[in-house]
Amino acid sequence: RFIYCASYYLPMKPINDEILLTDQQFYEMFKYRSIDYYINMPNPCVLSYQVLRNNRFLIKVDVDNLRKHEEQCRNDPVCELLTTPYWFKIHVYYDIISTREFIVLTHGTVSMSHYPIVRLQMESLFNRFPLRHAISRDRFKQSVQLIIRYGAGMILLLADDGRGAGFGAYALDRMLLERGEVSNSDAARKRICVDHDTNDYDGTIALLKNHCPQGKIQLIMNNPSSILKKKECINALAEHRFEIKKWLFLRQEEF
Repeated sequence: RFIYCASYYLPMKPINDEILLTDQQFYEMFKYRSIDYYINMPNPCVLSYQVLRNNRFLIKVDVDNLRKHEEQCRNDPVCELLTTPYWFKIHVYYDIISTREFIVLTHGTVSMSHYPIVRLQMESLFNRFPLRHAISRDRFKQSVQLIIRYGAGMILLLADDGRGAGFGAYALDRMLLERGEVSNSDAARKRICVDHDTNDYDGTIALLKNHCPQGKIQLIMNNPSSILKKKECINALAEHRFEIKKWLFLRQEEF
């Protein structure tokens, strides 16, 4: 059903000024001056750091102080933190049935000892613009942060807006909500006669199986009630013999 079209690496802007380094990058950067030196400066470039799984380091920086330090000490290796991204790999598939493209973002290497973190995320046209409502974008950032901290995971982008119903249904849903004609999205869906969720989960989970053959994952959901609402997704995971080792729920506050 799927044709593997392309793959390439995608640099992603760090979340909340938290920079990820491998152990080799960390020791090379702080070989001559320890990280404590930058933490204890009058205007600290580094605010804190922590050791993550698989000998990785997450460094919280003060971007303004680091830029000022770069102006005075341009050759200091610590200035590289300003341009160090998160690295994800994009996998592009062509679906010969729906004639649509499916995109999977992966980070880290999945082994039999890992339970990779998985997020199914709407690839919304609305999220490509600076909108007032950026809930999906904030959820995407939280998902990236969870995957980065754990060290292995993937984000599967669902092609259609409006939980699979398309851009038109999504726009009508938003219009009814903003006019106050309905109290929630479920009521809006009933008004326009569209099912709660019409995404192609069977195809999406088939792609997940390709990237996670051991079939054991940690699944990100918006909140506990999503488990009941996403029956089609849960059923597709069960049909493909996935075992959900842990449920991860996103914080409700925005970034």
